[in-house]
Formats: sequence, structure tokens, C-alpha cells
Amino acid sequence: MNCPHCGVDIDNHPASHCLNVWLASLLDMRLNDFSRNIAAAWEVVDKFQSADIEREFGGNTIIFIEVAGIGWFSAHAPSTSLAISRVAIKACKGE
Repeated sequence: MNCPHCGVDIDNHPASHCLNVWLASLLDMRLNDFSRNIAAAWEVVDKFQSADIEREFGGNTIIFIEVAGIGWFSAHAPSTSLAISRVAIKACKGE
């Protein structure tokens, strides 16, 4: 799945304004720096039924989010806030 603003694949998308705009529009939230600010990213987590965070060897973070009636989604990134942003978009799109 590619960003509708810049065309970058979600699994390679950097923390950026266009990622934040994409996420805010999917969750119907006020624009915030979700992909770079952990406090803003936790607001995203609160929108989902449950979430699980794991640290991967090498310092990456893996985030799992559950969407009721659909299942679990995961994403990894070098920061927790970026991983949350990526997985939230995947969960919203069902991919």
C-alpha cells in the first residue's frame, strides 16, 4: 500500500508530515505529529481495541494492533511512534 500523498510504500515511509496527514484523515483526528511524537502516537493507539509492543533485535520496534472483528495488524520501524503510525494505517485500510 502506497501513501496517497507521496507514493512511498507504507513499510518504508519515513516519519513525515504526509504520513501524519494520511493517518489523521483515516482516523478522523486533528492533525498531529503522530509519526515523530510518542504522546501523539499514543492518541492513535487509544483508537484501537488493543495493542502490543515488542522490541526487535537491532533496536526496531514491532507494533501489533487489533481491530475488532477483523484481526491483528503489525508494522515495524526504528521508532515506536513511526511503527504505531504505520500499523494504524494498515489497520484502517484492512491490509
